[in-house]
Amino acid sequence: MTRPSQRPADHEHAGPDFHAEVSGAGRVYQAGRDQHFYYQDGVRHRRKAQTGEVIDHCPYPGLAAFGPEQARWFFGRDRLLAELTERLDEHARRGGPLMVVAPSGAGKSSLLRAGLMPALEDGALPGSRHWPRLSFTPTAQPMAALTTNLEACAGLGPEQAGQATAADPDLCARMLRQALRTRAAGQDAVGARMVVVVDQLEELFTQCADESERHRFVDLITHLAAPGPDGTPPVALVVCGLRSDFYTPCAGYPPLRAALQDGQVFVGPMSQDELREAILYPARDVELDVEPGLVELLLSDMGAGSGDGYEAGRLPLLAHALRTTWQQRHGHRLTVDGYRVTGGIQQAVATTAERIFTGLDSADRQTARALFLRLVAIGDGVEDTRRRVTRNDLLSSGVDRGSATVVVDAFTQGRLLTRNQDSVEITHEALLHGWPRLRDWINDDRVGHLTHQKLEEAATEWERKGRDPSLLYRGAHLETTRAWATTRSHHVLTTTARAFLAASTRLRRRTQRLRTGAVAILAVLALAASTAAVFAVDQNNRAHERERIATARQAAAVSESLLSTRADVAQLLAVQAYRLDQNPQTRAALFHSRTATPHLMRYLYATGYVTTIAASGDGNVIVAGTQEGEVLRWDVEARDRKVVARLAGRVRSVGVDGSGDQIIATDGKTITRWRSGRSAEPLPLPPRGGTPVSVGVSPDGELVVVAQEGETIDAAFLSVIAADSNRWLTKNTQQAPDRIAFPSSSEVVLLDLAYGYWERRTLPELTTKASGSLGFGIYNLASGLSPDGTFISYTNGETTVPLWAARANADPDRFDHPDRTALVEGSSPNALAISRNGTRLAVADTSTIYVAATRTGKGSAPQPPIALTGNGSVNDGILLFLGDRDSRLVSASDDRLTLWDLDKSSLFRVHGQVTVDGACNGCRAPSIAIRPDGRQAAVVSGTGGSVALKNLGSPDQPFVIPGGGTAPLWSPDGRKLLLFNEVDETIEIRTPDDPDPIARWPSPDDPVCHMAWSNDARNIMEFHTSGRILVRDISTGSILRTVPTLNLRSCPLSVAMNGRTMTAAIIVGVEPEDKNEAFFIDLRRGTVRKISEGAWRVAYAGDRTLIQYIDDRLEVRDSEARRIIRSLPGDDRYIGEVVSNGKNLVIRRRSDSTAVITDIDSGSMLGVVQLSEESPYRKTGMAFTPDGLTLVMVTEPADGNQTEFREFPISEDSWIRTACQVAGRTLSQADWERYIGGPAPELPACAPGT
Repeated sequence: MTRPSQRPADHEHAGPDFHAEVSGAGRVYQAGRDQHFYYQDGVRHRRKAQTGEVIDHCPYPGLAAFGPEQARWFFGRDRLLAELTERLDEHARRGGPLMVVAPSGAGKSSLLRAGLMPALEDGALPGSRHWPRLSFTPTAQPMAALTTNLEACAGLGPEQAGQATAADPDLCARMLRQALRTRAAGQDAVGARMVVVVDQLEELFTQCADESERHRFVDLITHLAAPGPDGTPPVALVVCGLRSDFYTPCAGYPPLRAALQDGQVFVGPMSQDELREAILYPARDVELDVEPGLVELLLSDMGAGSGDGYEAGRLPLLAHALRTTWQQRHGHRLTVDGYRVTGGIQQAVATTAERIFTGLDSADRQTARALFLRLVAIGDGVEDTRRRVTRNDLLSSGVDRGSATVVVDAFTQGRLLTRNQDSVEITHEALLHGWPRLRDWINDDRVGHLTHQKLEEAATEWERKGRDPSLLYRGAHLETTRAWATTRSHHVLTTTARAFLAASTRLRRRTQRLRTGAVAILAVLALAASTAAVFAVDQNNRAHERERIATARQAAAVSESLLSTRADVAQLLAVQAYRLDQNPQTRAALFHSRTATPHLMRYLYATGYVTTIAASGDGNVIVAGTQEGEVLRWDVEARDRKVVARLAGRVRSVGVDGSGDQIIATDGKTITRWRSGRSAEPLPLPPRGGTPVSVGVSPDGELVVVAQEGETIDAAFLSVIAADSNRWLTKNTQQAPDRIAFPSSSEVVLLDLAYGYWERRTLPELTTKASGSLGFGIYNLASGLSPDGTFISYTNGETTVPLWAARANADPDRFDHPDRTALVEGSSPNALAISRNGTRLAVADTSTIYVAATRTGKGSAPQPPIALTGNGSVNDGILLFLGDRDSRLVSASDDRLTLWDLDKSSLFRVHGQVTVDGACNGCRAPSIAIRPDGRQAAVVSGTGGSVALKNLGSPDQPFVIPGGGTAPLWSPDGRKLLLFNEVDETIEIRTPDDPDPIARWPSPDDPVCHMAWSNDARNIMEFHTSGRILVRDISTGSILRTVPTLNLRSCPLSVAMNGRTMTAAIIVGVEPEDKNEAFFIDLRRGTVRKISEGAWRVAYAGDRTLIQYIDDRLEVRDSEARRIIRSLPGDDRYIGEVVSNGKNLVIRRRSDSTAVITDIDSGSMLGVVQLSEESPYRKTGMAFTPDGLTLVMVTEPADGNQTEFREFPISEDSWIRTACQVAGRTLSQADWERYIGGPAPELPACAPGT
């Protein structure tokens, strides 16, 4: 128990402190208005608070500058504000712009907006509270920005404002002076002036490409700040905020150079006392307490404790850290724990940015990269800065508009992007330095980014000036830009830039043709003609080559952006991109197009918008009706589509028998029947009834059922007719059902989707056996009936969806006691489907389908749903499970039917099953060893046990070797299998077809951690717990050599042994873990050498050594781990081993149940493979076949799931073949023109028969 004297002191907050003690390792105290709870487990502790009164206002703006509305929280700059006000008073008398200069992040914008402007409004200068005040940034069109602000501030109409800024600067000043005097209504000259604050003046150089407009803007604002010709005070007090690294560009403008010499206020770092005010006083203003020690920790992390002061540009980082600390506050208190959770000043911005970025899906991450590069002005001799871009231009910059909107919204919500009316910009330059990923994007190809930036600026100017040909690129400038554009497709060009470059190219070609013609005439007289012709052909070929490469890269980028909405087109574009040019980007796009939607099986294309669907009993035939009245039938396996009927209006309902040989359809006015081998024929309407609402065919095809609405609201009818009869049997029903299902050919189940009224009737008598009303009411958003009518469900947008069995009359309380439930996501569902056996339920919500396993009330905890994406919005109500299995689903989006395979057999080859034992949460993943000929895999659980030998590509059951083996290893000749039996601590050698070992050696006192075969398969190397490495002769079992390495007490964290080179690399764990040591061991020489610290895993890739670090870097070193060949950054989520294909690919598991495949030659990520989705505790073992063309994955059993054994092809030919089969068509010219532009390549993406 804690004594009262041990309570933490609170020097920052004075007030009542009520304290209470609790037993055990916890405690609680009441501090003013909050209850604080402490939880402790050894040295770990957590803290929570119950807040008495909610605080709505955060007094810290984050990366954004303080605005006038936040002036109450702007503290710590009183001294500087006083100096600024004093200098402005001087300029009010003598004239001239006042320049506020500071490094990026020093706080000049906040000083101007939240300091100076409110101070002037409060009368800091005589008469200033009456002066109109305007504050703006130059943007790409500074004159237009000034005109717009003068119109709003000075009381000028749009026409007058335009005339004023277009006039001579002196005339403009006179016009404004007159307008201000009129506005001042009789005040003296002191009142007839205005304040003009031009913040971020550097935009004049980073965003405005028109040199003449820059000079006009500078001349105008300096004339506004100049005294009148008769000595009257200036018409405006002009204050400009400027980044200090833009001194040099200003030197080319005499008025700015003079202003910097005579009227400069420099914004330097804040003192410790000022920083303390900036931290504490905003919190006190909103009645927040600051935990003792937090201010000192913040000052220390800022670097303010040193004599030199903190580093320039760190104020936004402090503001962002304070804002995120406020988000992690404990009640009314800012705490040290809350601050540390954010990552601190050093990491808070990066943490926020990475959290938002990693929360995006893969396609949106690609979009984010493109958008952020558009929002950065790459510095040419100066530092990089942010760029303001209109929202329309940003969303139209060659990326998917929907994806761009998602990205902009996500980063805006995180306050890393700022939207002002119709523009978007990075909130502060601090993000450029504080987010390593963005820094890497910029530096990856800085010259290319600068070329891209200049191209976009030139194109914008060309467009703004009516596409003036004189502004087009020529000569070396054009060739340099074209060369860049053809090899850097990740910089997606805007439409204007593409048009500009195309126009420049056409102009060059016209010029070349003229020159070529002249040369041709002269060639008659000169031998050089042949040389010129060869050169021209060669240049033309090179141009075509560059164009081909650029087109391929563009198609790959567009493919990535379409994966979440048009996966069919995305896959076809990826195939086309790879066919055009095989490079890391197109290869990754092809891979991603197959793995981003792992459950996607294939597409079926209708002739119009799909309005209704049905399926045969075995799921092999699908029938759909369209908006245009066509009824379509598909044989799913053959993918054969046939138009079986054409109705006059929109098809309202279709039905099909169990075999798919008889189809019934209605458009609400007529009923049409189609039977195999016959043409479609009309059926007479039942004599009683009205509008046909729904239709169905019994499984045996003998009966047709039709539901009709009567002429009055309470009139509804149900009719049945025999297949070869014209006589209807009709009976009344309470509600006209929307869905008709057949449990058998002698029963029918009817459901009214709106209110949940259902009936079970006999056939053909239509006698009611059971009925009930679940009363869905107005809250029903989507409802459904299982294919055999067993289960009913509905959703009102909640995450828990109920299922009821339609088997008996319902009791009054049944609505609140469903038979089964499922956990889904989304809040606006528009379609629902139930599997035949009720074990799965699917809900379509906007552009995602969520598929969840159902459970009874007493079942296990609900599992998270599977999310199916790639098609955009699902048509209302068009979602259906196929056949008896719960693993096949069909949906419709517009005119596309999509078949989903929930077992992912279309992505992974699944040949039979392998059974391994489940492992504990902290145990290793299953071990897989692939036989050198690639024909067989040896699989064993992470905790050991029987070894399963599975033939790859075969449905045969595996051969099981009993015992307690772990980490099996094939000999180089594939004839023997090496195992360590943990049960009796022996080393065993077995053959693939014999359950008994052929050799065995005990290792009781010094267990084996790792083993490897020598290259000739005559010896084995054993790494033991003690740190010894033994070389053993397998024919005799004798020890040939003992190599002492390190004195260890347990197995290293990771061991890799190379039998060919007789070397090993190990990682030894130490405390803290960022000091883990990596060693290289040469067995021939008996030497041990330390490689590095902070390592986590080690592996070999051929002759290269791979080292994974705690910070998730992956180093690729030479065979002796001396030279670093490449270092690949990580994303802080890698777990488990590094698995290599022995060549250029490695795969690493991540904590989010995915695995990343990386090409270590290029350093690029090939793609991400989804592992197990059912449980976070299941682990997956992985191995490549020796040829590197197949990835074998084994996921251990957990939570009642079986072991998953899957084979995934790592082959471009296989990906292309599968992508074409899934898409079911080739890329059309319309697709190409819509998403890429221009004529499609002659080589089709998917040739017939692919």
